Amino acid sequence: MTTSNQLSNRFKEVMLSGKLIAFTNFKDQLEQVTFKESIKKVNNLNSIAALTFHVDYYIKGVLKVLKGGSLDIKDKYSFNMLKLSSDKDWKDLKTRLIENSEAFTEAIGHVEESKWQTHFEDKKHGS
Repeated sequence: MTTSNQLSNRFKEVMLSGKLIAFTNFKDQLEQVTFKESIKKVNNLNSIAALTFHVDYYIKGVLKVLKGGSLDIKDKYSFNMLKLSSDKDWKDLKTRLIENSEAFTEAIGHVEESKWQTHFEDKKHGS
């Protein structure tokens, strides 16, 4: 099995359909979270909605690279989520995460093996 296939399978397992990590995955867990639960903060911790946005932000940013674009994401923007104000907003956020995860799974599975050494290599990002 190629590196691309292995990474694609592991990512799919964690995000969409697997049970290897804690016997669950992101999709299964987020389906059970209500809008009110998603925006609730405990002390100074991030809400589930904020963490969902954060994960999707990085998936979407790296997906752009896998499709031939540039790496433009920045840590300082990774929690810049618009305030959710309805169940629809929460459902839309979950849908975006799932759709981007599906696209990422597909894209990463098609990366040529030789690209793993050079695809993300840029001196400004370190080694």
